[in-house]
Amino acid sequence: MICLDYRTCGPDGEPSVVHVDQEWRYRITLLADDFETFMKHDKVHKVLGKGDFVLVVSEGRLGDKHTSFYDFSV
Repeated sequence: MICLDYRTCGPDGEPSVVHVDQEWRYRITLLADDFETFMKHDKVHKVLGKGDFVLVVSEGRLGDKHTSFYDFSV
């Protein structure tokens, strides 16, 4: 699972992003020094909304890979 790691920065600092491997004795691997480095939205392509439902289609980076994001809220 991917988690924000507050162990070194405390509750007021900027947490790093880590992967916790639950099947390998909870081994922790650093993915990025902060959340913005790990995931960044570059361009919003579409926002759809109806009632309490909203869908946002965008593109950006996840780590070092260019990707699409589909964010929704109900």
